Amino acid sequence: MTPPPPSIHCPERNGNPAEVQRLTALREYDVLGAPADAELDDVVRAAAMLAGVPHATLNLIDEHRQCQLATVGFEGTDSAREDSMCALHFTGGEVVHLPDAAFDPRYRTNPWVDGRLGRVRLYASAPLITPRGHAVGSLCVFDTVPGELFAAQLDALAGLARVVVALFERRRKALLAERYAAEAHQHALQAQRLSASDAELRLVLAATSDAFLAVDENQRITSWNAAAEAMFGWSQAEALGRGLVETIVPPAMAAAHTGGFERFLRTGARELSSTVEVPARRRDGTELVVELSITPVEAGGQRKVYAAIRDVTDRRRLEQQARSLAGIVAGARDAIVSVDTAGRITSWNAAAEQLYGYDAARVTGAGLDLIAASGEVQQLGAWLARAAAGEAVDGVAARDVVGRHRDGSAVEVSITVSPVLDAAGAVVGASIAARDISERLRAEAALREAEQRFGLAFTHAPTGVLLTALSGEHAGRFLSANPAACAMLGHSAEALQHLTSADVTHPEDLPTSQRRVREVVEGRTPSAHFEERYVRADGRTVWGEVDISLVHDAGGRPLYTVTHVQDVTAKRADRQRLAESEQRFRLAFDTAPVGMVIVGLGEEDAARILQVNTTLCEFTGLSVPELLGRDVHDLVDPEERVDSLLGFAPFLLGELTHGQVEQRYRHADGTVRWGLMTVTAMTAATAPLAGVPGADDAGPQLLCLIEDVTARKAAELALRHQALHDGLTGLPNRTLLHDRLEHALAAAGRSGAGVGVLFCDLDGFKAVNDSAGHAAGDELLREVAARFGGCLRPGDTLARLGGDEFAVVCPDLAGPADLRAIAERLLGSLREPVVLAAGAFGVGVSVGAHLAGGCAAGDGAGAAVDQALAHADTAMYEAKRAGKNRVRTHDDGAGDRCGRGWPALALTAGDPVAAGALASR
Repeated sequence: MTPPPPSIHCPERNGNPAEVQRLTALREYDVLGAPADAELDDVVRAAAMLAGVPHATLNLIDEHRQCQLATVGFEGTDSAREDSMCALHFTGGEVVHLPDAAFDPRYRTNPWVDGRLGRVRLYASAPLITPRGHAVGSLCVFDTVPGELFAAQLDALAGLARVVVALFERRRKALLAERYAAEAHQHALQAQRLSASDAELRLVLAATSDAFLAVDENQRITSWNAAAEAMFGWSQAEALGRGLVETIVPPAMAAAHTGGFERFLRTGARELSSTVEVPARRRDGTELVVELSITPVEAGGQRKVYAAIRDVTDRRRLEQQARSLAGIVAGARDAIVSVDTAGRITSWNAAAEQLYGYDAARVTGAGLDLIAASGEVQQLGAWLARAAAGEAVDGVAARDVVGRHRDGSAVEVSITVSPVLDAAGAVVGASIAARDISERLRAEAALREAEQRFGLAFTHAPTGVLLTALSGEHAGRFLSANPAACAMLGHSAEALQHLTSADVTHPEDLPTSQRRVREVVEGRTPSAHFEERYVRADGRTVWGEVDISLVHDAGGRPLYTVTHVQDVTAKRADRQRLAESEQRFRLAFDTAPVGMVIVGLGEEDAARILQVNTTLCEFTGLSVPELLGRDVHDLVDPEERVDSLLGFAPFLLGELTHGQVEQRYRHADGTVRWGLMTVTAMTAATAPLAGVPGADDAGPQLLCLIEDVTARKAAELALRHQALHDGLTGLPNRTLLHDRLEHALAAAGRSGAGVGVLFCDLDGFKAVNDSAGHAAGDELLREVAARFGGCLRPGDTLARLGGDEFAVVCPDLAGPADLRAIAERLLGSLREPVVLAAGAFGVGVSVGAHLAGGCAAGDGAGAAVDQALAHADTAMYEAKRAGKNRVRTHDDGAGDRCGRGWPALALTAGDPVAAGALASR
């Protein structure tokens, strides 16, 4: 359980002598009821800036209240002592630092923390301790968010608190001086009675180091002591009677001074406090800063003002220098460590904290052996001992040493040591500046490594490297050449150092080469890349591919050129051969009698047409612009697009490199053409060998040759049609009938339906042939075929077996009734005479019918087909024997799937003969 914050009592009411003395010391400063001096405001602002927070305050604590004398970042006010955060600790004499007051049990319920008066989170406070040890208040910094201050910041805050006390002390002394001046005034009123005392006072004023003067209501100087003579350069005789403004007030301050003095005479109120620092002017016109204490006196109806003046110019300059030096040290990037003559650390800046890992509080008072090797400590100790003994010593020049970090790791630094002197010039310590050189050492190591790598790369580079001087006595000559350059040019490295680029460049290429080098040297281009010819030492000419760049010195001036040259004599020959090969390929490609197309296989051009020839344009009816960039599958007939995509996939995936496919293509006029496409995959490595233009810069591609095989396909289809169809009627022949019946039986085996087979033989056909001739017989057969075709269902197959024999396959029959209906339609189609060119002829037809059951596809399918045809043929002959022009049915039980046979029908009458008469036995 968190204890409540301690209660605040008033020790004075309890008779505490220490509290009485503390309050007495506070009142001696006479600041509780007075506005804060500008100096105090400056100190409070400096505290806020030092801590890096938006809020700071100077708090004074009396017996009942906390007075916020000066504030930054908020409007100060008085509050009860019981509500003060500083009142909890200021008499302890220690600096208080709270990263987050909201989590400290002593402060979290304080009104300045919980929101009643404020919401303080980060809080730091340094007590104001008088020279006699009394705590009168504190200098506080705070923020409304949590945070943390460094030890150096807390030390500096304590230092500013001491500055505040010093300013208070100065005020107290000024008050004493005012009191003394008032007493002197009283003494002056009693001058006649206290002449001896007056003479003594004059002696004091004459002997004091502070300047004393007096002015009347007209600002005429009436008193001027010796110290004033020395300070301002006017003798007493010269000063007396002069105007104060024209004597010591700077011109820029004259108007303000005169206005203030006149208001004082009218109202008795003065704008300046009793002691203040103001600018003043010497006789020679130079300015100084003085500390001024003024006391008004009225005697005998006359008003005078007495002033005590102290020259603080040197003090202010030293203070400014000290502040500047402190800022430089604090913000320095180098670690700066001060030690006394005993080698103990006395100061330690932020850079030292970062370099060595210790904060200032931890190392202050410690020896240097905490961060330095024993040998270094001994050398510094000996140097300090000589200095302390009065021996003249100089600073220690910069040298590299290895220090020690807090974590034990080595710290590589460069240190310099300078003596610290007191006002008398005696050595009182040393200032050590340490710079982290780890980055420099790493850079030096990296440079050595880079130089080594460059040397190896230069020596072993497969291409030639030439360094050419641009200035000095060797300007234009080769400074260095690697073995590859020597081998290419046929000269030794020593011989090349006596030659210039003009000595080895082919005369015809020299002007261009020199122009390109000038462009680089003059900064018109950062580098140059070109090819030129070189003349070897043996007189042979070689081609080189050249890259030229420039190396500058630290001032940006060109030092030398670096030329990388590669022998491309063989490569140029290869390029020439490749160009010739490309030309041959282009000629063959453009004039080929077959269509040729190059198709992309890369991610961006997959299946896109990249090149085509004239023959392909003729084959598709599309122009070159219409074809380029198009998807190659767009050329294929829509019915074959899916197959084309599937066939293209293995080439896209790299699974196939060669293939052939025959497919239909859609011509621009809408007709369909057959093409035989031969496909060969080409890579960047193989395409140039084939002479494909630009293929060495492209990704994988397909070379497709498309041969127009439309005529061949038409011939093949005609031959196939002839092989499977009757030449006279165009009906399927026996072969195709056999295939259709086999498929129908297999389908019936899966579905359970029946398959009807009808054999038809014309009655009276021979008489037509005999009487009207074979041409009339052929015409009659074509007419009969047409009439029979009109009797069938879609999916039924009508075939001519030869002569006057026809057959019908009727798949998917539900039963005998379906078979009877089809047979009746066939009989009925010939009841009307057949009208031919030769006349009208009456013919009939004998039909044999068989309803077959399904069978599984396989080796026995052919036997089932033959059996079904044989049954229908047998039934047809029975119809012939029965008198022709009728139907007879044959059923051997093959269609019996339920243990009962199909009914035998007299198809002419449509009546059942016997139910189950043909059941299987």
